[in-house]
Amino acid sequence: MAIAKMSKVMLIAPTDKQNDLLDAIQELQSLEVTSLEQAKELFTENSIALQEVDTEKMNALQQKFEGIHAAITFVEKNQKQPSLIQKLKTPREQFALSELQKEVQKWDTDALVEHVESIRNTLRKKDDELKELREKEALLRKWSALDFYPKDIFKHPYTKTKMGTIPQTTDNRYLESLKESQWIVVQEVYHTREEVGVFATYSRKHQQEAKEELAKVNFSVTWYPFDHSPKEELQLNLERQKQLKEAKNSLVQEMQQQEDLVRKLKLYCEYAFNEWQKEIAKEQLYSGEHLFCLHGYLCDDVVEQAKQQIEDYGIASQVTVVELEIDPEEYEETPTVLKNHSLIKPFEMMIEMYGLPKYGEVDPTPFTAPFYLVFFGMMSADIGYGLVLWLATFIGLKLFVLDKGMKRNLMFFHLLSYPTVVWGIIFGSFFGVDMPFQPLSLSKDLTTIMILSIVFGIIQIIVGLFIGAYSNWKKKDYANAYTTHIGWLAIIFGLILYLVGSMILNIPILATIGSYVAIIAAVLIIIVSMLTSSNKFAGLASGLYNLYGISGYVGDVVSYTRLMALAVSGGSIAAAFNMLVTFLPPVARVTVGILLLIALHGLNIFLTFLGAYVHGLRLQFVEFFGKFYEGGGKPLKPFKTYEKYIETKQKSNQ
Repeated sequence: MAIAKMSKVMLIAPTDKQNDLLDAIQELQSLEVTSLEQAKELFTENSIALQEVDTEKMNALQQKFEGIHAAITFVEKNQKQPSLIQKLKTPREQFALSELQKEVQKWDTDALVEHVESIRNTLRKKDDELKELREKEALLRKWSALDFYPKDIFKHPYTKTKMGTIPQTTDNRYLESLKESQWIVVQEVYHTREEVGVFATYSRKHQQEAKEELAKVNFSVTWYPFDHSPKEELQLNLERQKQLKEAKNSLVQEMQQQEDLVRKLKLYCEYAFNEWQKEIAKEQLYSGEHLFCLHGYLCDDVVEQAKQQIEDYGIASQVTVVELEIDPEEYEETPTVLKNHSLIKPFEMMIEMYGLPKYGEVDPTPFTAPFYLVFFGMMSADIGYGLVLWLATFIGLKLFVLDKGMKRNLMFFHLLSYPTVVWGIIFGSFFGVDMPFQPLSLSKDLTTIMILSIVFGIIQIIVGLFIGAYSNWKKKDYANAYTTHIGWLAIIFGLILYLVGSMILNIPILATIGSYVAIIAAVLIIIVSMLTSSNKFAGLASGLYNLYGISGYVGDVVSYTRLMALAVSGGSIAAAFNMLVTFLPPVARVTVGILLLIALHGLNIFLTFLGAYVHGLRLQFVEFFGKFYEGGGKPLKPFKTYEKYIETKQKSNQ
């Protein structure tokens, strides 16, 4: 249970075997490809010209991948998709890279994408036309009362007619003003909340006066671009919309009948992504006319597997594998891989959220997991709530086909269900109902529960200080190991002895020993700080400031009282919900009351688990990690396949 030991390897092979080797490494999915200056020097010293990466090919593959991905999104949007439950219960197909290539080559992949793109463009054009028709429909519906062609009356030799709108007002003053005009004859066609559609007719002799009148009422001319009357044009418009909708439905139905279309596209997407990534990986290679060199990191226990993979591809005799030592100076650049027991592994997600440890440092996962289990269980303590979480996660793990990330997350919460039940038994709570047995009561034993919370906090802080001391000692930073960790461990143990001797066991000698231990440890922190500093006054100030950190430790310890607070709040809310239902009439309790309980407890379960999850993380990240953990490690980024739609298997498993 620690950080996996890493190996650094250099693979040298003939240039014509470059794709084979990349396929083998990609299928392995465990090796991070990096550049190596020694390889560059090896090539240049032997006057070997390095080949340039084909960026055009790389960009073309990227565009192809993005195009396929867009095609998949479009088809899935327009095809009936299986339900989420069906998706989760359907296992993904498994392919080795060679199998995937053979499968994709069974059909014309480019033609397939072009076919989908053609349908998408056609539908887009029809949608644009429909949008335009609907905009015209809105205009035509307003003027649909007209059964004549408006432009016919615009050409009268003695009068001039304008088609347009005026704003609608509460008192209709604009319309009334036009009706009272001596120059204009107005005909109202339609009336809405925003505007009034009218025909305004006036003599050409008095058009100046008429224009002034129209300007006063904010008359706006409506352009009529059609060749028929509004009534006729509306019918034509609706008929054209119907035709377009039928054409769209026909295209979509045709696409829906192609049941394997999405599958083909997804397989092609996987293949295209893999090819694109191979071209990206070539940027890290040093390739000459006859030889190329690949360098990377992988876990030590995967080296033999990598060699076997190369052998399975039939190129072992042509590939030279050179294992290189990782110097401590290279630890900063070496990727970190956490390696823990299956029961501890789900808790690695917490470490990843905070930041991986640097290579060569301590993996906090095995120390974090037990504390988080205890804390989460204590904060959410309820037998019923724990059983709900256990059942939900158990069903998810057993019935559904999940990817590695989802399975790990579900296993994480499944493990948390056990301490929730255990603490529910300790507190004697079942969906907020007090059980006959209550080793600790959330209503009567608050002081005991608070003390227990503080004790848990002190234990975790001590563990954190021990880990920090070990890490600094390992780095041979002895002074910092004492002033930051060992000294404070001595102070804490001294204070514990003092409190136990004076307040619990009433043994004065024990209290005296504890006080002396704490005082001596504190003085030594100041002395060590002075001895290791070039400026003694600065060292004294540093030591005194270090001792001022006692206030931080007090705050950290107090912070653990949230364990009690959340346990009490969750239990109190659950009990309040139960009491609320008792106020209902007897008949309502077994009808509405049951539904109400399910809803209220469902809400409380969500809030309780959310609070326990967040506050549990805070205790780990702030109070615990703050004592020893730095983070800043680099995750391993292996050269791998896409694996969004399929699972990749190794050639040896074919």
